[in-house]
Amino acid sequence: MSVNHSIDHLLQVPPPYECESLTGYIQRVALCNDYYNANWIYSLSDVKKNLKTKFEIEKDLCKLANLLRMDPIILRKLTFIDDFSNQVGLYLYGITTHSKYCPECFMQQNYHFKLWDLSFYPICDKHQLLLIDCCPNCHRAISSRLQNMNKCLCGFLLENLPRIKVKEELSYITRLIEDTFLRKSNSCNNILTTLTPSDFSSLILFIIRKLYYDKYRKFPRLSSDYNNGIEYLEIINAAFNLFQDWPNNFYDFLDQFGSIKRRKDRKTGVSTYFGRFYIELYAQFSNPCYNFIRFEFERYLKKNFYRVYFNRITNFDTNISEKSYISGLEASKILKVNHDAIADLIIEQKFKGEIETVGKQKFISVDYKSLLRYKEWKKSHINLPEAVLMLGINRYQIIKLFEGGHLEGYKEIKANSKHNYFNLKSIQNLVQQFENQLCLNSEINGLIDFNSCIHSWGTRNRSICELVEHIISGNFRPIMRGAGTGLNEYLFSKKELVNLADNLSLREIKVEYSLKEVCILLGTENRIVKHWIDEGYLKANKVNRKIVKINYKDLELFKKEYITLLEISRKLNQNSKKLVNQIKEMGVTIVFYLDGRGGYLFLREEIEKILF
Repeated sequence: MSVNHSIDHLLQVPPPYECESLTGYIQRVALCNDYYNANWIYSLSDVKKNLKTKFEIEKDLCKLANLLRMDPIILRKLTFIDDFSNQVGLYLYGITTHSKYCPECFMQQNYHFKLWDLSFYPICDKHQLLLIDCCPNCHRAISSRLQNMNKCLCGFLLENLPRIKVKEELSYITRLIEDTFLRKSNSCNNILTTLTPSDFSSLILFIIRKLYYDKYRKFPRLSSDYNNGIEYLEIINAAFNLFQDWPNNFYDFLDQFGSIKRRKDRKTGVSTYFGRFYIELYAQFSNPCYNFIRFEFERYLKKNFYRVYFNRITNFDTNISEKSYISGLEASKILKVNHDAIADLIIEQKFKGEIETVGKQKFISVDYKSLLRYKEWKKSHINLPEAVLMLGINRYQIIKLFEGGHLEGYKEIKANSKHNYFNLKSIQNLVQQFENQLCLNSEINGLIDFNSCIHSWGTRNRSICELVEHIISGNFRPIMRGAGTGLNEYLFSKKELVNLADNLSLREIKVEYSLKEVCILLGTENRIVKHWIDEGYLKANKVNRKIVKINYKDLELFKKEYITLLEISRKLNQNSKKLVNQIKEMGVTIVFYLDGRGGYLFLREEIEKILF
């Protein structure tokens, strides 16, 4: 049968269904007029056979409308002309070259739904089925120019297409698309419904293509690539899900997407980690309707992205106070230190930051809020020379107090040198503790200032921290104020200091004692103890001419075998001069006596039998 081109209209022209596709409608008209090949309609009207994916089809629509005796506006509604205008990219990637079907809908309604032709419309919301685009019989994509609307070109009935169930929660995708294209009420409450169909499609396709490339390392060549199987549904779902719970899901996407270097020619920064996504976002989506996504992208960079070297970020400016992270250079200007010191402070955990080494270069990002906290904290600290002026003691003693926990502060490295800073409040608190222990007494003589106390205390191998602990605990109290500053303003009794040191030595058990400590323990003079050592009564280790060490065990053996006159007089509470005469009259053995200078030693066992 040949086509009669003299036919100027068709006998039966059913009205199109609401939101029916143009190709589906042509197939239905052909079936109503008993044409076994729907392509005859195209020949009769002398129109192109690929009307679905072309945008300059107004003349073809007029020819087709003339054949069907129908207003061209009605046919226009069956296309995406009003939705996509003349945007070639949307026709190329937004509309499938083949046809998709919900077998249940097609069996019940027997027409092809217009939105099924959208490449990002993947499922039937009504039946929770995946739209099928491939014939299970011939394994080819289902043609958009079927000879018979009910059958694949191979003869397979479309109502017998497989039913592939999808998760019910995916229904939001089709509802969102229908809200946008069919101008329905915003039932999805999604940020995308504020866009026109054209703007909506451009953004969704942009995201889909990025996700597709991220997964398969290539861009899809045809729109049909999106819908060859259930795996493409995952990509489409991921793209739409990005705009759910806005902007949190978008931030999650940026976290993952920006975690990998995407440009090997860049060292660090936005374009390095976001690649063409960042570049194209600003190049293709400058329309004000996309302000929401650009705003959130910028907000993400300011609040979450720590690689702050925005080496290609020229599309927006940001004040330093708006960013969560700033560069190491910016941080060094704020703290007035060199750039290397910032890295050291991050390592020392003075504030939060990231150090990224690329080749021989070091890129530093600093958490801005933690930097400000550190700056405020630093303001409450003074340097070592200032601490010397406030406390009135030397640098060495101040550092000892800091190391002993009596002063708070920190160390900072500048140009390979260490600098100490001290908390001003802790210095004031220490001075106040001395003031709290002040017990005014003008009748006591032999007063010394705190620096003299430190010297006298140190000659007994005792630390300044121990001395301060005795002062603030009330064991050793200042009794007057002098002309000094800080801690050195307070005056102490030298006699009380010596007694405190001696008593501490008496209570201490050491492995080894100095000659001076043994003198204090035995209550005698240095020269006498030396004679005892020389005569062999007390064993000692002479390190050199000046230093003599006495072992604890040797001292205990000495005390067990011998007793001094001082110890006897203390136990009997008698004068030592009178007591020595009594002992001589008793005929007690005198082990040692330094002629005219004392130093009496007696056998302990003999004395204890007679006197105690």
